[in-house]
Amino acid sequence: MKRIVLALVAFVGMLLLPSVGLACSCTLDIALLRKAEDQQIKIARKRAKAVFLGQVIDTSIDEKTKGYRARIKIQRSWKNVGVDEVIVSGTTMCCICEYVFHVGETYLVYANDYDRKDNAYGTSICTRTVPLAEAEKDVRVLGKGRVHDRQTASSR
Repeated sequence: MKRIVLALVAFVGMLLLPSVGLACSCTLDIALLRKAEDQQIKIARKRAKAVFLGQVIDTSIDEKTKGYRARIKIQRSWKNVGVDEVIVSGTTMCCICEYVFHVGETYLVYANDYDRKDNAYGTSICTRTVPLAEAEKDVRVLGKGRVHDRQTASSR
């Protein structure tokens, strides 16, 4: 019965989508969605390359390459961040998938990759990356984490 309902919801959703094809889609992990949210958060942490909370200090867009870079001052980290600032990069060409960061805002970031060449993490709307105001449960489940010293400003 659940499969029929799910198929019906998916079909109706497809009918409501615009006729323009979008280049980005998140893989829907039905098994993950059936788990309690606490478990989803723990699994998201495990799958991520890095997990951190930080404030966006500045952003830049390279019009030639259509790439963006957000410099983020780390406040707290839970996985693979040993510095006080990181870069999160992406592209503006497929802005449907890319996560949009705003200067001055604080975000909980689940980075899904790390580019050694550009020395930058990446994330997308397909991760649990959200503004701090929407991350209360994630922060609670993730626990204390490592608090970063606000006085130093080393760059990754």
